Amino acid sequence: MRKLHTSSLFGMVVAVAAIAGCGSSDTEPDGSGSGGSATATTGSGTSTGNGATGTGTGSGGGTSSTATGSGGTGSGGAPSFEGFTRVDVTGAAVPGGADVAIAPDGTIYVSWVAEVAGGARDVYLARSTDGGETFGAPLQLDDAAIEPLVSMARHPYVAADDARVAVTFNDEGGTVRLYVAPADTLAFAPAVVVGGDVTTDFRDFPKPLFLGDGNLLVAWQGYPASGARIFVSRETAGFASEAASEGAPGVPCECCPLDLLASDEGDAIAAFRNNDGNEREMWSALAPGGGAFSSWAAISSSEGMIPNCPMQGPRLAQIGASTVLGVWSNRGAGAGAAFVASSSDGGASWSGGVAIDDFQADEPTIGVGTSGRVFVTGVTGSGASSMVWSDDDGASWSAPEPITAPDGAIAVPQAEGAGGIAALAGVSEAGSVWLRRME
Repeated sequence: MRKLHTSSLFGMVVAVAAIAGCGSSDTEPDGSGSGGSATATTGSGTSTGNGATGTGTGSGGGTSSTATGSGGTGSGGAPSFEGFTRVDVTGAAVPGGADVAIAPDGTIYVSWVAEVAGGARDVYLARSTDGGETFGAPLQLDDAAIEPLVSMARHPYVAADDARVAVTFNDEGGTVRLYVAPADTLAFAPAVVVGGDVTTDFRDFPKPLFLGDGNLLVAWQGYPASGARIFVSRETAGFASEAASEGAPGVPCECCPLDLLASDEGDAIAAFRNNDGNEREMWSALAPGGGAFSSWAAISSSEGMIPNCPMQGPRLAQIGASTVLGVWSNRGAGAGAAFVASSSDGGASWSGGVAIDDFQADEPTIGVGTSGRVFVTGVTGSGASSMVWSDDDGASWSAPEPITAPDGAIAVPQAEGAGGIAALAGVSEAGSVWLRRME
């Protein structure tokens, strides 16, 4: 086990075949810089966490670290601390390639992409069963013939419930692959190819979701001749695909990522940026009871006319009974301010959104802790990111705090909240994968 904490608070850009109408070059937005992978050496570090002191070893990007985490008791008996834990061992992670999922029982999964011999890339996953204090040995999911895509918000995404874990991504040719394993064994089955029943030049931004009944669906964006659509491929239908964005005007924005949420009430919500004659507002699609997507609503009222694809999409989190928050960046409409909107009826209607005070940030993500504190991360510059939080459901926000791991800044953090835990995962400028536990 690797164990390294601290309470102190980019590589290659993969080119993607241009999609018609995108209106923008396919490079990383502000916040992804170049840095390359670093060779990591093992450094001994003393860590304090969970009310006890122990000695562990961690790969520290060539440095030896001493770090401290605050102890306590987490949800379901999981340890509670605030700080960073090293997840990988090689220091060769691809910037922008990490993601995190937290199961209801507090088990944490981190996925990432690492460079291997010859410049190839593979997808890895590691699990923590102690609230993020330690992670088991990384597992490689794909094989050498598959090249996962990491570009803009394209990277593997992970989802989990208490029974299973799922990772999905598209490769450089636009094929979507889904890997699923039991949570107890992590014995991943061979990949399921998703979306092959839709004729399209490319399949984009795939994301998995476990519904309340334990069944999986994967949402992704396709570009058939009839027009771009958000599609959902359901496990219960053998992963047959159905359109989920039909009720919004226009088509989904060409290069903007989507999000999925399973509400506590049993509904599924998909969120995406829409393009109606270059009016590029955020929209949601609602599937009552996790069934068919049957109602649609504009999340934002702030984006307006944007001639080029801003490459920015929404993220969702539930903060209370039938209350959902959506966050996004208005990059393209402005300098890149983070916005937040709320829905008090489970995603059926939305407030329209306001800017988060003093938070100029791209690619925001959102996670909610057991205290109800809402954390929003954002990319704030080349190779840099920050985080803000709110204790009043988004009415007011803290000042931005830079997100810096022991071996450098985190460039593209991904936040999540579940199981009484709020955490983020990301790749540091040294090429290391870190979990940052907030609550």
